Amino acid sequence: MSEYTPTKDAVRCFYVAARKKDDDEAALEFDRWLEAHDREVAAEAWDEGVEAEATRRYPGRSEKPLHKAGYFGFIAGARYAANIREAHQS
Repeated sequence: MSEYTPTKDAVRCFYVAARKKDDDEAALEFDRWLEAHDREVAAEAWDEGVEAEATRRYPGRSEKPLHKAGYFGFIAGARYAANIREAHQS
C-alpha cells in the first residue's frame, strides 16, 4: 500500500475548515506559517550540508565552522592558494 501525502492546497483546506476564523484570514495564517516552516527546514538542511562538507574535507576535525560564510570564504581562499601554487610549480 502506498503512502498518501496531501498537497499543500489540501492541507490548507483542512486547516481553514478546522479554524473558527474567516476563510481568507485562516488561509493567510496557514501560508505565513508554511513559509516560516519552509525557511526553517531550508536553514537546517543548509547547516547539515555545511557540516557534511566540513566533515568530508577535514575528517579529523572535531570543531564545526562558526559561520557558513566564513567557512566558504576559507574554502575559496584555500582553492585560490592551491591554484597559485600549482601555477608556480608548472
